[in-house]
Amino acid sequence: MEAFTGISKNNRINVGAIVEFRSNTIGGRQALSVFSLKDNPNIERKGITSIAPAIKFQPLKNVGNFSVQSAIHIPLVSNETEKDVFLDQTAWTFQNRFFYDYTFSSGKWQLFTELNTEYNFGDEDSFANNTFLLAPGIFFSYFPNEKSTVLAFTQHSQRFGDFTQDYTALGLGGKYQLTSVLNLEVLYSNFVRGNNNGLGQSFNVG
Repeated sequence: MEAFTGISKNNRINVGAIVEFRSNTIGGRQALSVFSLKDNPNIERKGITSIAPAIKFQPLKNVGNFSVQSAIHIPLVSNETEKDVFLDQTAWTFQNRFFYDYTFSSGKWQLFTELNTEYNFGDEDSFANNTFLLAPGIFFSYFPNEKSTVLAFTQHSQRFGDFTQDYTALGLGGKYQLTSVLNLEVLYSNFVRGNNNGLGQSFNVG
């Protein structure tokens, strides 16, 4: 969950916070089991795992479609894995995300790109400690009408340092504008390759 508010008259600087809630299950349970209200520490873990003060800003005055978001993620979990159930990393994260979008002249197509960079530090027992992460993503969107969006995307993640890890994902999704301030988004991702990372698929609703 992310919440931001503007602090400048020209709307180029926003400050806020990011709160992460995670839920994980093992033992071959169904995908929707992460929403279970049960609490069985042998096969599941859930909770708020980190909080991050953040700032989002537009660095170039005349380039409104380029922005940067910086945050320090403070871990709230003491153990990454308990009884073979992983929840989240215990290392701190300094994160910078760079966003750029371009709408083609027809107005029906849009290109959105993101580059996520992270430096993880602060806990020698964490798998992520003393590692750097680069994660670019490319999203192509098509607008069949004013309320609907269909999109396809590809994302890659490359971790290097004391621990190396990488994966590539391909996906499809859609958005629908329910009201002037609320939209529904569904995404499907398939992790087509990777090293030191569990492959599989993800289903996302936002």
